[in-house]
Order: sequence, then C-alpha cells, then structure tokens
Amino acid sequence: MHFIYFLGRFHVLAVHLPITLILVVAALEWLTRQGRRPDLEPALGLAWAATAITAIGTVILGYMHFAEGGFQGATVEAHRALGTTIAVVSTVGWIMRSQAAILFQKARTAIVVLLVALVVVTGHLGGNLTHGSGYLVQYAPNFIREMAGLAPIGPRATTLAAADPYTDVIAPVLEQRCSQCHSSSQQKGGLDMSTYAGLMKGGGEGPVIVKGNAKGSDLIRRVSLPETDDDYMPKEHPPLTADQIAVFTWWVDAGAKTGVKVAALDPPQNIQTIIQNELNPAPGGGAAGEVAQQSNGVNNKDIEAAAKKIAQEAELSEAQTPKQADPSVIAHLVAVGFMARQVSQGDTHLVVSPALPGSGFSAGDIQTLVSASNDQVIDLNLADSALSDSDIAPIARLTALTHLRLDDNKLTDKSLQVLGSLPKLVEVNLYDNPGITDAGIQALAAMKSLRRVYLFQTGVTKAGIAKLHKLRPDLEIDAGDMSVGAGGAAQNPDPPGHQEQDH
Repeated sequence: MHFIYFLGRFHVLAVHLPITLILVVAALEWLTRQGRRPDLEPALGLAWAATAITAIGTVILGYMHFAEGGFQGATVEAHRALGTTIAVVSTVGWIMRSQAAILFQKARTAIVVLLVALVVVTGHLGGNLTHGSGYLVQYAPNFIREMAGLAPIGPRATTLAAADPYTDVIAPVLEQRCSQCHSSSQQKGGLDMSTYAGLMKGGGEGPVIVKGNAKGSDLIRRVSLPETDDDYMPKEHPPLTADQIAVFTWWVDAGAKTGVKVAALDPPQNIQTIIQNELNPAPGGGAAGEVAQQSNGVNNKDIEAAAKKIAQEAELSEAQTPKQADPSVIAHLVAVGFMARQVSQGDTHLVVSPALPGSGFSAGDIQTLVSASNDQVIDLNLADSALSDSDIAPIARLTALTHLRLDDNKLTDKSLQVLGSLPKLVEVNLYDNPGITDAGIQALAAMKSLRRVYLFQTGVTKAGIAKLHKLRPDLEIDAGDMSVGAGGAAQNPDPPGHQEQDH
C-alpha cells in the first residue's frame, strides 16, 4: 500500500495537466467554431485525446491519494465525484468528436461549457482541501463571508479582560500553522484542529491535549521538538516561536479553557505580556499571526527557558534505552488491517488504530487483535468500524488498555459490561452510538478508573448526564451542550463563531 500512497501524492501535481488542457480545448473549440480556422482541427483532436487521458490518470491518482486516509467530509466527497465526472465527460467528448462528428457538433458547446464549469468548481474544492475550508474568502468583506456561510469578522479583542484564550490567542496560531493538514475536510491522523471540540477530541492515536497537564500533552511535546525529529509538528511549516510555545503550555496547564477571559485565569506576568503584544502587535512586527518577541530581557529569558525545558524533557524521553515491541505481534495486527506503534523507545506498549479508517472490522479481526496483544495495547482506536456488542466482547481481555475509541459504531448498553471489565480504562469515546442510553449510566459510573467519557449523539439524555455526574462527580463528561467537567464545571465544547462547517 505504501507504493500506492506514494503514487497518490502525485495527484496534486498531475491535476494541473487536465485543467490546462480543458482550457486549451475550450479556446480551440471557440476558434474553430462554424468552420473557422480548419488548420487547427488536427491540434484540437490531439487536445481532446490528451484531455481525456490525463483526466482519467489524474482521477486514478486521486483515488490512490484518498486511500491514504485523513480525508473526510462533504468537501472531499464532492471533489471526488466532480473529478470523476470531468474524466467521464472529457472521455465522452473525445469519443463523440472522433466517432460521431455530427452529434458532437450539436453538443460541443454544452460539453465544453460543462467541462469548464466542472473544472472551476472542482478546482475550488481541491483548493479548500489543500489550503483549508474558506481559504478563498478568509479575508473577504463580511457580506461575502456570509454568502459563503462563514461567520462575520467582528472587532478583535485587544485586552486581557476581553480576550478568550482559545478564540483570540490559540485558534489563530492553529489556523495559520495547522489547518492545511488538520481541518474538518482533511484530518491527517484523524485530527481536526479547526474547532475547539475537534482539538479536545484528539485524533486516531488519542487526545493531543491533557487538560491541566502540558507535560503529558502530545501537542506540546511535538511543537517543542527539533525540526529534524520525526514527531516534530507542524511539518512543512516554520516552528512555533518560544513565545507561542510558552502561551500554549500555560493555556494547557490552566485547563485548556474557552468561554472565559484571559484575565480571569490570572496568567503570570510574562504570559500576560506575550498575549497583550499578540493582541496588539507592533507595526512592522512580521507576518500576521506571529506573536511579537519581547524586548524585555528578563521576560525573554524566562520564555526561552520554559521552551528549552520542555524540549529537553521530550529529548530525554526519546533517549531512553531503546526497547522493541514484539515484531510478530505487530505482524499479526497488520495482517488484519491495523496499524501499531509502540509508545516510545523505552515503552513497548502499543497504540493501535485502523490502517484504513472507516474500513470496518469483523469479530474475527477483533479476536485476532486481542489474542495477539492482550496485555500490550494501551490505546485502541476502533472508531467507525461497524462493530456490535458481540464483536467487541473480546476487548475485555485487554487488561492494559487505558484509552479506547468506539465512536460511530452499533453499540448498545450491553457493551458497557465489557468495558467495565477493563481495570485501567481512563477514557472511552462512545460518540454517535444511539444505542447507549440512560440505562447504561450505572455501568459507566461503576468504572472506577474512568476519568473521561464522550457521550455526544448517544441516547443518553440530560437527566442521564445529571445522574452520571451525581454518581461520579470526578468524571469529565463530554456530551455537546450537556457537557460537565470533573467537579461540576460546565464545559463549552465549541466557542461561538467556531462551529464546524463545510464550505
């Protein structure tokens, strides 16, 4: 499959060939209309053939690229369907022109206009996938943004008392550095960072932010690594500045909150200075979205020291005595459609996820997974795998499991008895399983090790959420607008103006 993925990435290069040829065909058809310029007819025949052949080749590469995974949403589906239509229409046009000239003369205008229109729309959708949804109208006037379904741009907060730490400080950096690979339409690693809810949900390998624990958050670890490290993020983009890393670290340690004001979180003085300068950038301070570097020497030293400490801790973790997970276990998992990696060089426990998200697994696949690795898997992603209660029964033997994704399956309350057998389960995602209802609340509450559960778009009601919180006040419950934090703090899953949309 890796060779298929390698070829698929040439789609973004090859796509320019049929686009150019369609425009050439349109120009030649116009020049040769009504018998004019007969000297161009041979070139037109070649242009139609080249258009059809390159369109078909580009579509094939596109399907290969899609097989790599990480592409989700209506934008992807529309781009794929329209791209395929271009290949079909251009091929029909080529065949008609060479085999049914009279019929082609009657339909030529409609075919050419259709092809040009398809190229414009498909190209725009492709641009959204490459640059992020709404890229074209990001800086457009509000009346155009509203026509495109985007929220209008309002006055930006300029003080700590008015600024939301996520909306006004964190989100702009994520949009600039991460949106091309982690948006609602292109979710590399299953991670959507275009909304607060998506960021908190994490990706195929689990959460990237642990609220209140920057040191344990994978996002902070990755942005603090050297650019030469395989785990460094954001790839193919400049690294975050020391100031930005310091602010992200403070925000996560402060609970990664939104719907509050920065001033209410009482940040230390150096963080206040950084954020204030970001809200009110100095003229000529560099590219938009960059946090201004401080001229105050003491603050700069503090910031650099904090960033350096995080990087050193990450490097120390990587420098542990190398250990290798059992290759035969990984081979068994790969054979039934899983990807598996060990947690770190010093920890051979496994993080397991689908090789092709959404492909589904059988009961036999799950049995193979458990039999091969029952005490080694600590993080398992079985989202969107068409699994039923009986299919997941073997999971009860994964005694080391701490994080489990079961969102978008066919589970009912019966499955919770299986989860109750997992002695170390800390987090479970049951999103979009309507069969999970209030009848399962008691079983959820009985899971003593559980600290976070996702119940959005399940059958659990507001009364059920209240009951679960009463039984387990230490449990963080993510259920959309019914969310409740550990200790009783209401959660705001997505700040106003940042709801996920398809544009």
